[in-house]
Amino acid sequence: MTEHPFLANFPEYEYDFQGNYYEGSGFEQFQVWDRAGTQKKYDAYVAKLNSSGFATGSNESKWEKLIGGEEYTATMNPFSAGNVIITFMVEEE
Repeated sequence: MTEHPFLANFPEYEYDFQGNYYEGSGFEQFQVWDRAGTQKKYDAYVAKLNSSGFATGSNESKWEKLIGGEEYTATMNPFSAGNVIITFMVEEE
C-alpha cells in the first residue's frame, strides 16, 4: 500500500494474488487476480466491502464510496473457473 496509497481506502484482500497497476488522466487503478480463488473468498470480500461502507448501485458487481471528494470503486468479476478478479479504482471528482 505504500506504493499505491489509494488502496488504503479499500478493505485488504488477504490472499495471494497477482497485481497490475494502471494510471491515467484523473484516475489510478489496481487489479487483483487470485488464480486460486474460491466462492468463499469472493463472498468474504463482498462482505468486507459492504461492512466498510461501500455500496452497489445499478451495477451489482461494482461497489462505490465517496471519500474526500474522490470516487473509490471496487469492481468484482463474477467468480469463475477458480479466479477472483477485483479492480480497485479512484477517480478525481
